[in-house]
Amino acid sequence: MSLLHTIGKPIRILRDGKIQIVRGWRETRTFPLPRPLGPIRGHVFESADALYLPRICPSLKDVAMYVDANTFGANAVLTMAAYSNVMRRVMQGGIGWGTSLARRFGSTVGGMAYEVEGENGHVARFAIVAKLNSYLVAIAPAVLAVQKMANDQFTERGLVLPDRYADPFEILRFLNSAGVELVT
Repeated sequence: MSLLHTIGKPIRILRDGKIQIVRGWRETRTFPLPRPLGPIRGHVFESADALYLPRICPSLKDVAMYVDANTFGANAVLTMAAYSNVMRRVMQGGIGWGTSLARRFGSTVGGMAYEVEGENGHVARFAIVAKLNSYLVAIAPAVLAVQKMANDQFTERGLVLPDRYADPFEILRFLNSAGVELVT
């Protein structure tokens, strides 16, 4: 449902060091991802990263999230909804139907990719790719934090920034045990 709440709506990204408002799903960018995904065309999507990553790493100038639905025909339908209030309402009314179609015909392959450009212009890219259970990539930090809370091992209190949920290597070990691999 969060996907539909950003389609065609004003969303926040960090561009040139400032929070900017753009319309969700209307900007696209092609990303060269490793197999089994291959190149994808991502659509701009709202993410808390634009707000929180600069707090963790103040030198960041651009932070934006791009999403590919990875389900046959879904990107085209979502693009239509990005430009049409009527289409967006129709999609919101049929969310259960759309979810069923995506589960049945959508790909089990998924992942996340990052592109980081240094001050010297050097660009580093890496991806986390899952052949199965790709949903784990998005929820791994929360799962690990909840496990720590259940065992009374989570020491953070109050509003906790995302980078404090779990150690990055702990997240990678969790994902690797589920068949997800880091590709550079």
